[in-house]
Amino acid sequence: MSLAAGTQLGPYDVQATIGAGGMGEVYRARDTRLDRTVAIKVLPASVAGDPDLRQRFEREARAVAALNHPHICALYDVGEAPAPESANPPNPQSPVPSPIPIQYLVMEYLEGETLAARLAKGRMLLDQVLKHAIEIADALDAAHRHGIVHRDLKPANVMITKAGVKLLDFGLAKASAPAAAPAGLSMLPTTPPNLTAQGTILGTLQYMAPEQLEGTDADARTDIFAFGAVVYEMATGKKAFEGKSQASLVAAILEHDPPPIAASQPVPPPALERVIRKCLAKDPDDRWQSARDLTDELKWIAESSGTATSATAMGLGARMARASRDSTAELKPVIRLQLTLPDGLTRVPSQAPAVSPDGSRLALVAVDAAGTRQIYLRPLDSTVAQPLQGTARALNPFWSPDGRKLAFFADGRLKTIDIVTAAVQDVAPVPNPGGQGVWGADDTIVFPRTFGPLLRVSARGGSPIVATPLNPAREVSHTLTGVLRDHRLVFGSSGTGGLSIASPDGRTDSPLTDAITRGSLFAPWLADPDVTDGHVLFIRGTTLFAQRFNGATDSLIGDAQAIAQGVSSLPIGAAEPFSVQGSTLAYIDAHGTSTRLVWVDRQGRVLGPAGSTTGFFRDLRLSPDGSLLATSLFGTSDRLFQAVLFDFSRNTMSRLTYGVSLIQPSWASTGSDLFFSGFTPKSGFAIQRMRAEEGAPLELVITASADAFPMAADVSPDGAALTYSRADREGKVDIYVHAMRGEGSDRPVVARPAYKVAPRISPDGRWVAYHSNEEGALEVFVRSFPDGGQKRKISTDGGSRPVWRRDGRELFYLSPDGDLMAAPIVTTPAFTASVPKKLFRTPLDPTTTVSATVYDVHPDGKRFIMLAPASDVPQPVNVILNWQSLLRT
Repeated sequence: MSLAAGTQLGPYDVQATIGAGGMGEVYRARDTRLDRTVAIKVLPASVAGDPDLRQRFEREARAVAALNHPHICALYDVGEAPAPESANPPNPQSPVPSPIPIQYLVMEYLEGETLAARLAKGRMLLDQVLKHAIEIADALDAAHRHGIVHRDLKPANVMITKAGVKLLDFGLAKASAPAAAPAGLSMLPTTPPNLTAQGTILGTLQYMAPEQLEGTDADARTDIFAFGAVVYEMATGKKAFEGKSQASLVAAILEHDPPPIAASQPVPPPALERVIRKCLAKDPDDRWQSARDLTDELKWIAESSGTATSATAMGLGARMARASRDSTAELKPVIRLQLTLPDGLTRVPSQAPAVSPDGSRLALVAVDAAGTRQIYLRPLDSTVAQPLQGTARALNPFWSPDGRKLAFFADGRLKTIDIVTAAVQDVAPVPNPGGQGVWGADDTIVFPRTFGPLLRVSARGGSPIVATPLNPAREVSHTLTGVLRDHRLVFGSSGTGGLSIASPDGRTDSPLTDAITRGSLFAPWLADPDVTDGHVLFIRGTTLFAQRFNGATDSLIGDAQAIAQGVSSLPIGAAEPFSVQGSTLAYIDAHGTSTRLVWVDRQGRVLGPAGSTTGFFRDLRLSPDGSLLATSLFGTSDRLFQAVLFDFSRNTMSRLTYGVSLIQPSWASTGSDLFFSGFTPKSGFAIQRMRAEEGAPLELVITASADAFPMAADVSPDGAALTYSRADREGKVDIYVHAMRGEGSDRPVVARPAYKVAPRISPDGRWVAYHSNEEGALEVFVRSFPDGGQKRKISTDGGSRPVWRRDGRELFYLSPDGDLMAAPIVTTPAFTASVPKKLFRTPLDPTTTVSATVYDVHPDGKRFIMLAPASDVPQPVNVILNWQSLLRT
């Protein structure tokens, strides 16, 4: 039975439906006596029509109404009203039944979202978990003290409001005193209208205690089990117990324990893990015996030194930041903070924070509501984030030694800004920045790129010079780990792995270790010449380790020790996901950089997911008929880009390769073969061909030489030629053509001087699109193919990653701000390109390396497949203060 707007239930005027389900319907209504908005729940006829149930319901509802707690939805009234005449239509074949009166509850009207809706967006920040857990536990304690057990605690029965959570729907609550009282119904749960009946059953089962499933009596400890399952889900974003059927779900609850929350939540307090484990004990006698004790324990965790909630973070941050600036201070308790930006600002997920030299501030890259990306300064002892004007489109900021200036990359340039005067200086061209650089005490800046050697340039400006020459036959880039006191560089190799120390002139290097491939050097002697030891911080899997470094002997000593878990692997060029200065360590967690595949129409509307897999994807290429997608998925365990294939007709994903790292796929026009660039232990860096089948052999097409390596290939429609980018020892890039039939040496299509990458051959095979900095900032160009004689500029205000529509009538590309642009194209009788138009702002991370093909167009030209963040929940920056206290001496 549904009630129309305007229906009167006693003094209550029904206005609109706000929820419906098998256990009742809920309406927004106006209390005409007190002139306030209320929520009215109308009970099903099975309750209203049974005198015994109705009497018990009224008695127990009044018991619930006696609860007065800020985190329990208030029950105002219980009422009965005559049923509308249409509610019981006559049946000509039967006697006319007596109308069943309407039984209803009048409750507090709440604005907000359910915890279930919030968790659909991903896990919560640790301070939010603790705050809401304390509120829920406190509400349960109040109910239990009045002899009321909820018995259906789950995220759908928790509402998040501006004033905190509100526990609602004591739907299966019973009066637990006296113990012999029969079970009854009071505040019946109402299922949101978008849940199916099957989902409702499973959703309730997932929070049931073993004794409920076994049919025994429930008490307060039953609610404590459900509470543990809810808090686990808040902390991890995953159900504590899951199963493909009701039987397997019940078995999981009765027999298994959920994975540790540390697998999903970065460095959770061990005490929180213990609280949840004790809540989820199978035997009620092994659980917390009262919600009051549970509340006290959670408050202690929130107030302890193990973590800081938003209410205490500012004060703790101030104290610990001051301590980190005092090099003589004794080791302090470790403080872990999770910092977010003010409303209206979204931190760019792939951009690591930069800790100031004194450890008191973070430089963060964020986007405002208008879509402007720039640098913000976030002091640890303040909630204010100060924008730095003049840093639009900034990437990878890092500090000067005195903390007065920041260096950053924007519009293909390395720049610096004085944070006091806001004066910006242009330093040097850098079309493919790969991560944060190091600003040395001698006013020299060393920085990495997505591929190529490390470069060195004066902070006052000039032409960068190679600091660590590449061997292109076995490496495509160097990662910057640190600068020692005598200006020697510690760097990693993308090909050989390990760390090496380069001489100040970069001409020679010596190995440091082959066990670390990516790291950031913590070097206190940069500030204190009497200190010779430091630590190398590095990532293995998703764990951040520290190992002691002896500056006198240039050696690593002792064992590596874990200091943080759930850290992003962030395989974006040479970028690092963490920053350390003094006693302050800041890092990005693994959830912040995970991506998913989505279909988007030409208006920017997300049509739906393209597969259910999430992870770190790059390089999307649809097959000629659009039924398959070739892409690369990063594996955190083996740190290789796995070539994978999505089959949309069967909704499957298969891994094509093992033990090799392949990126930048391209399809042959037949749709049977794929071309990849990447690295294999046997062949080094090369372009290779394989059938689009799992386990198919790789066939070498173009190999690296001692002078250059190939990447980013594309095949002509007739299969006769392949075009690719070719980078030399210094990181300069040209576009070449390779004959697939017959013999002959490869020759350039677009030659120096410039950085040119991402070649894409037009559907008619007569043109090649690419992006280049030949006119300064990156722009999109088209040249005749294969001779390269004719040249047309397509973009008008910067652009990269061009993609042709399959009929050749449009060329798409990305603007520097992440807008998808479309330029109408005519190729006959002559080539013409119209002014590009913006289609929509993409969900892509605009800072992703420009050599990655992060979107593609479907053959119908009406939709695109592209990358989007795996979660739309803003991810915090994790900060550990006094991180050295985590290390064993």
